[in-house]
Amino acid sequence: MNKDQSSTSPNAIVLYRLPNMASKHIILGHTQPLLTGINEASLAQQGFVIAPFNENEKECVFINTIKEITITQASALEIPSEWNALLSFVTDASHVEQTQKNDYIHQFEQIKQLIINGTCQKAILSRLKIEPGVPSSQLLNLFDALCLLYPHAFVYLLNTPQTGVWSGASPELLLRKNNHSLHTVALAGTMPNATQHITWGQKELDEQAMVTNYIHDLFKKAGIHHYTTQGPHTVTAGQVCHLKTDFSLPNNDVNHNTAQLISQLHPTPAVCGLPKVAALESINAIETHQREYYAGFLGPVDKNNFDLFVNIRCMQLTHHKAILYVGGGLTIGSEAEKEWNETELKAQTLLSVLKNIRNLQGYE
Repeated sequence: MNKDQSSTSPNAIVLYRLPNMASKHIILGHTQPLLTGINEASLAQQGFVIAPFNENEKECVFINTIKEITITQASALEIPSEWNALLSFVTDASHVEQTQKNDYIHQFEQIKQLIINGTCQKAILSRLKIEPGVPSSQLLNLFDALCLLYPHAFVYLLNTPQTGVWSGASPELLLRKNNHSLHTVALAGTMPNATQHITWGQKELDEQAMVTNYIHDLFKKAGIHHYTTQGPHTVTAGQVCHLKTDFSLPNNDVNHNTAQLISQLHPTPAVCGLPKVAALESINAIETHQREYYAGFLGPVDKNNFDLFVNIRCMQLTHHKAILYVGGGLTIGSEAEKEWNETELKAQTLLSVLKNIRNLQGYE
């Protein structure tokens, strides 16, 4: 299927696949910065949005669709020559440094003290892991490999002048609008996906309950009462599992102001913490790197219907580098060594895909 919306030359490309779907989509489009964030006007268009974790550091970008193609396998495409520039690296990441373990532990101790003091109940500490990347000629293979490994996730690859090249496989829905209903999730708690039966510990159950209660409270304050919940239940995401509770509500419960609900949900407790303002202030004060578009949100928009996901399990790709952003939720029961190991585990699926592609092409 092809959709041509305009004769304007595209400056951005997006490949994405929705969870549990076989079809994949390519959007060729032109970028439009959203200086005040996502709004009702942009949600009424057709395209793709990518928003940062902190809008004071990076801009929200909307990609207006010029052409859309539905495919089954990206790497089998005959790539037109005019796409080459859209699938090339332009970002310079020479200034970006990997988070060292001793620095991570120092930051962990600072956040843990804030939790002990009662400043926040939970805060997410992230770090950077830098590995060799893949050449631009292998980006479509990378996208297909992530689709194969993450059948239940939102998988994407994009390149815009504002963001550079990003790719990921997110298990966390921020908000979906499908005709007359809205859907979101509470996602928290992480365990290795290594056994047939997962037994959740009290720390993970408490962490998930915090996020679930946060959404209940958010809905109550917003005057949203007619919603249903399902869960919590276990979902898999590569080499880890999470606890998830699903929320569904009628669209008319938000008086058609879905942009406001998006801004209230973002950033979620799964990537920020609780209470939100205190956790966000702690993250900004203690983390030594910018999160860029990690822990922001992104997804396709189709004339007031949309599928927006939290940008986790993601990486920024540059010449010779893959910058992985990984994090974990710290609570009163967290231990530094276990949290470090959890971030290592979360990075493994993306790392294995990168390594397999490099090996197949003889780069290692």
